[in-house]
Amino acid sequence: GFASGVDYGCGTCDPDLSFDCVDCNKSGCNQPTELGDSFSCYNYNVAGGFITRHPTLITCRRSKDTDITCNMPTSTADYRSTSGCGPCGQSAKQMGTCVECYSDSCNHQVTSQERSQLSLRRSRRAVSADCVDKCPYS
Repeated sequence: GFASGVDYGCGTCDPDLSFDCVDCNKSGCNQPTELGDSFSCYNYNVAGGFITRHPTLITCRRSKDTDITCNMPTSTADYRSTSGCGPCGQSAKQMGTCVECYSDSCNHQVTSQERSQLSLRRSRRAVSADCVDKCPYS
């Protein structure tokens, strides 16, 4: 998918940094392609050993005949996507630091911050052992 602000230019694509880049060698081939329907993906930031997800979805664009693809980090190492739109970079896919999914808004994963909040909520809901039989939904 294309994030907003995609630049078309000359030169060879860098497979580690270019998620939506295609090399071409004919005159005028670096023009925008006909776009299909837009879709949404979550955007992730990996910094300081933590994965954080932006709270709102971003709009992604794709070529007319291209499938919907979102990506997300699987670890805090070497994830370089800047939008969550489109496929993983080839090296990130090979190293297993990025995973793809293929439907609108599919790249939602629980972040370490959310895990901490869930753990805190569970501990607040703890009940005594004698209440478990009386209050099975606590």
